[in-house]
Amino acid sequence: RYQNKDGTRTAAGKRRYRKADKIGSRKDGFTIKKGATIYRTAVTDSEKNKTGHAFVSIDKKDALGYMRRGSAFNQAAYNMTFKVTKDLVAPSMKVRVDEFIKLLDSDDSFRKALATSQAQYQIFSSPDKIKKKIDQLKTYEEKAKLYKRSLALGVASNAEVREKYLKSLSDLGYNMMIDDADAGIISRVPCIVFDRQDSLEVISIKPV
Repeated sequence: RYQNKDGTRTAAGKRRYRKADKIGSRKDGFTIKKGATIYRTAVTDSEKNKTGHAFVSIDKKDALGYMRRGSAFNQAAYNMTFKVTKDLVAPSMKVRVDEFIKLLDSDDSFRKALATSQAQYQIFSSPDKIKKKIDQLKTYEEKAKLYKRSLALGVASNAEVREKYLKSLSDLGYNMMIDDADAGIISRVPCIVFDRQDSLEVISIKPV
């Protein structure tokens, strides 16, 4: 029998190693517990007293990816470290999509704001043309595809999209969500904290 790294023993030729638990999931809901440390790469060092939402990394590997990206584009970046002051609860992909579809179905101004945000990235389409296409979506599947294409960019670039969508999740008891614009591309599980003053305490701000 062999001694494994986690202290257990198995028969010869059958070593078993305990895998480290992953933090968070892009599909399932999860919680970052009070007292945890999370990170943000900021453009300036004047964010200590900033209010509102915050784009953050929930582990050091993701934070390093954002730091390297900032350096590559010659941005004057700072590493922020936060202490989580209350549990951060993130919804599953299904909840994120379902709440998006509820807003599409019930709020014309949300659809208009979403079309406006999309038009910033589609230079040959006007907000009116894009909204007309959004208004014509009928099935759950069509609207779910729109979520994956447009919602995250809308949250990042349009205040009305962001405020209405984050409020819809906040009303369900969530205070953080996956940033689907960057998830799996720039970092593994990037997140958006809805209210930094309510949930985070600044530990340090240091130049990259």
